[in-house]
Amino acid sequence: AIKFTDDGFWKVFDFTFLAGGPFTHTDWESGIRKAVISDKLARRLFGTVEAVGQTLRMNYADYRICGVVKESGCRKFLW
Repeated sequence: AIKFTDDGFWKVFDFTFLAGGPFTHTDWESGIRKAVISDKLARRLFGTVEAVGQTLRMNYADYRICGVVKESGCRKFLW
């Protein structure tokens, strides 16, 4: 599942970051495409949770991974 969010999402929900961190308000306003992915997706795509800095192509656009979170229950894959 994919969720497109702004930086406020990280203030409302509690995630455990295994690598990196959330994108910032400055990132959001600048239009820099950044993504936070789950540990499960990171391992599937890159073989490790150390995926910060990698590029993910989605809907014909590149997103730089800025964080990897521990997958929990209904929150899966990509934010």
